[in-house]
Amino acid sequence: KHYEQYHHLQYDILNEAANGRLRNMEIAFRAETSRQELQGYRQKTAALKEEIAERKKIENDLREANQHLRQEIKEREHLISDLDSFSYMVAHDLKNPLQVVLFGSQMLLETLEGTLDEESTVSLQNILQMGHKMRAIIDELLILASVRQQEITLQPLEMSGVIEDVKARLIPLIEETNAEIILPEKWPVALGHSPWIEEVWTNYISNGIKYGGKPPRIELGATLQGDGYIRFWVRDNGLGLREETKSRLFGAFKRFSQVQATGHGLGLSIVKRIVEKLGGEVKAESEGNGKGSVFSFTLIDATPFAASQLKAGFGEQVPTNLE
Repeated sequence: KHYEQYHHLQYDILNEAANGRLRNMEIAFRAETSRQELQGYRQKTAALKEEIAERKKIENDLREANQHLRQEIKEREHLISDLDSFSYMVAHDLKNPLQVVLFGSQMLLETLEGTLDEESTVSLQNILQMGHKMRAIIDELLILASVRQQEITLQPLEMSGVIEDVKARLIPLIEETNAEIILPEKWPVALGHSPWIEEVWTNYISNGIKYGGKPPRIELGATLQGDGYIRFWVRDNGLGLREETKSRLFGAFKRFSQVQATGHGLGLSIVKRIVEKLGGEVKAESEGNGKGSVFSFTLIDATPFAASQLKAGFGEQVPTNLE
């Protein structure tokens, strides 16, 4: 009996010792795990601090870059304003003496008609021709400067009257080339500024005549887009445009001719600037291969329904006064 009690006690003592060792091992394991987790947290914290410091540095760099960019934009705006004022002043100051040259040349041709030799007559005619070309360039420079500076209120356009004024301006070119101008029976009403839209049509139509077929056939029209805008277009019967040419058409001082033709490269730049200021966009399409080209621009539809649709699409950022 004592022997059995001894073995039971010895067994219990051994179990208790084993359990104690197991508990100690478990405590040591938990302590090591906690130590490793703490070390991992410290490493993550250090990495996070480095990341935060790097982000702060990036934010500071971005802030400085933004400040520099804002300053640069402000300086460029001042420069553009100064250049516009300068170009306007120069163009305006050149116009009066040029008018004197044109008047004097015309008077000499008429007064001395029949008394000048052929070479002198041709020289005077060249002076007149180049003078008229210079006047056209000066007029476009004045428009280019005024479009950026002038603030206008959009009004419903009487497009048929605008087109008649354009045709009157282009009578010499139309008669010289025997151009055919095809008009729609009725024009939709859009919002715009008549003097500027007259310049847009003048550039599009005159380019269509210059680069059109022989004789030129120019078709004008308008398409309701259904998004609050009307697309006005000019289709010619010329050779068309290469794909790589279309992307450069509306840049300042670019010519788009693929053949020898007149032009000084300001027209389409003016068109783009005018149309974008009126809230629209310009576009050129052509299949090439002698199938002609279509030049177009969009204006805001003046009908109340279209205006409400446009306002719904733009929210509060409507590009014009639709009220």
